[in-house]
Amino acid sequence: MIKEAQSYQAQGKDQSAIIQLKNALQKDPGNIQARTLLGSIYLNTGNLAAAEDELHRVLQSGNSGGKVEETLGQAYLARGEFQKIIDEIQPNPSSPPDQQAGVWILRGDGYLGLNDLTHAQTAFDTALKLAPKDVQAQRGQARFLLAQGKTDEATQLIDQITQTNPNDTTAWIMKGDLLRSHGAPPEKVLSTYQQALVADPKSGPALASLASLYLTMGKIDQAEAEVNTYNKVLPNSLMGKYLQALIDYGNKRYLVAQDDLDTVMKSSPDFMPAILLRGLTALQLTHYEEAQKDLSRFVETFPKNDYARKILARIELKEHQPQEALKTLTPLLGTEQTDPETNALAAQIYTDSGDFEKASQVLALSAQKNPQNAVLRTQLALTLLATGQENRAISDLEAASKLDPNYLQADNALALTYLGNKNYDKALKYIQLL
Repeated sequence: MIKEAQSYQAQGKDQSAIIQLKNALQKDPGNIQARTLLGSIYLNTGNLAAAEDELHRVLQSGNSGGKVEETLGQAYLARGEFQKIIDEIQPNPSSPPDQQAGVWILRGDGYLGLNDLTHAQTAFDTALKLAPKDVQAQRGQARFLLAQGKTDEATQLIDQITQTNPNDTTAWIMKGDLLRSHGAPPEKVLSTYQQALVADPKSGPALASLASLYLTMGKIDQAEAEVNTYNKVLPNSLMGKYLQALIDYGNKRYLVAQDDLDTVMKSSPDFMPAILLRGLTALQLTHYEEAQKDLSRFVETFPKNDYARKILARIELKEHQPQEALKTLTPLLGTEQTDPETNALAAQIYTDSGDFEKASQVLALSAQKNPQNAVLRTQLALTLLATGQENRAISDLEAASKLDPNYLQADNALALTYLGNKNYDKALKYIQLL
């Protein structure tokens, strides 16, 4: 039965292989080879909980062999269970160098997931020393360089890998992810992900990346087609259920998306992408307390994710927690990279706290750096009005009105201000623009 299962696996018929292995285990529950192979197939098909269960049974038997721990570690990694990797997956000095390197790579990824760059560097450096020509070790080093912010070095290393190993699906996906994160044209990112599928047409990660890209491009039908393909290739996959939740979210089927995510979270409660999406879904459903809980957990795990941090600050502000919102947003403030949206949010937080002077300072600095931004000029003017600086406020409102004739909030504020001053002619001028 094991030979038949291996034959089915080689043909890509994973479900048939699983049936053969289950039959083998029914006859002999102590068959370590069958159970190990079953756990490996479960991992490859995305059934992570089942993979963990089978591999744990192998380890408990005491007859595991060197690769089982590494395979179990890969299941932990896929589920985002980084601490389990560190606690349970240890290198065996008596194992061959390539097996030791594989374990060190896993530990490096585990440390990256825990934002422990010091130990991650040690792990990846050890892997490279053990297997300097190993592609997995090189990819691990590239991931570490990215975590350090050394984008150019990481890009160079990934390019080297794709040139010397054109069939390395994972490297192509990494390259596509890197292009995407740096604002490359979607078509260029798309062709890179498609190159990954050329290397492996049944690559779940490549199909997932394509689906995600199509969603950001607003091409939901194409995204759904990729998800359908993914679910045919990996019918029991955690990622497949998560991707379906993304599709439902993109189609504004928020309650359905919530059900999808509940299914994912039952199987993998620490799967951080699902936690983020569940928070966003709760936000759309105006379940602010649930949204805040999930976004807080995500930001705590990924403190450098600016997108999630800004959304969390907005939720906290909406929940009348301006001090918490300011604490959340503070790491993004006062740098050269601080964008107008972040400054505007900070000003709103200060305004809700009653600190109009601080709000006007933040907006004045941001408006100075972005003089063509009508929204910023208007928000600055409103804070100036709140502090009694009416002349400066009117000047900024008039400038905002000229910058963007379609932005009616500035015209509305001018009309109300002139009405309050009994300057009816000027008030009428701006009322007519509304």
